[in-house]
Amino acid sequence: SEKLEGLEKPMSAKPETATIGQAMHDLRAKLGPLTGETGPGAPGGAGGAGPQSSASNSASLGRITMLLTQALSAADGADAAPTESCEAAAHKAEQMLAPMRDQWNRIKKEDVERLNTLLAGQGLGQIEIIGDR
Repeated sequence: SEKLEGLEKPMSAKPETATIGQAMHDLRAKLGPLTGETGPGAPGGAGGAGPQSSASNSASLGRITMLLTQALSAADGADAAPTESCEAAAHKAEQMLAPMRDQWNRIKKEDVERLNTLLAGQGLGQIEIIGDR
């Protein structure tokens, strides 16, 4: 998302690549809630051009990572099987991750493909999603 932000402004400034800049902005706006980037300056956050999301009330990769880290730390330090609270935290993280995975798959299929088509049309390099072959 940071790399997109750095490229978005120069692309938006030129008439021949303004559509690419807008596609980058749209992609960042959709990625923001997934990554937890919803503050000022984020396309979907306060001061941005999209619906505002409360990071404390919504799932983000950071929140899921925190839940899993807490569960793993508690389970790792015990000499017994994981406690109910550890299992509950892992289950909650799994439930939170499922819709995010679906949203990510939609973003890849729609927004990343659209941006790649626009980039290819200008003879520019395309976005490659690592580990997604």
